[in-house]
Amino acid sequence: MTKAYSYVRFSTPSQAAGASLQRQTEKAAKYALEHGLTLDTELNMTDLGVSAYRGKNAHAGALVPTFLGT
Repeated sequence: MTKAYSYVRFSTPSQAAGASLQRQTEKAAKYALEHGLTLDTELNMTDLGVSAYRGKNAHAGALVPTFLGT
C-alpha cells in the first residue's frame, strides 16, 4: 500500500485550544482511507502556531528539509 503523510498547521497558539489539531488529523485519516493509502503516523509533521501568511512555515517549520541546514 502507498503511504500518505500528514502535515498539520495552524497559525496561532490560541488555536491549539480549539479543535484544529483533531480536525486536521481526522481529515488526513479519512482521506487516506478513502484513497486506499496507509497514513504514516510515525513521521510527525506539525507546525502548531506557525503562520503561513508570510511563508514562515516554509522556512522554519516542519516542511523544511533538515539537509538544507536551516
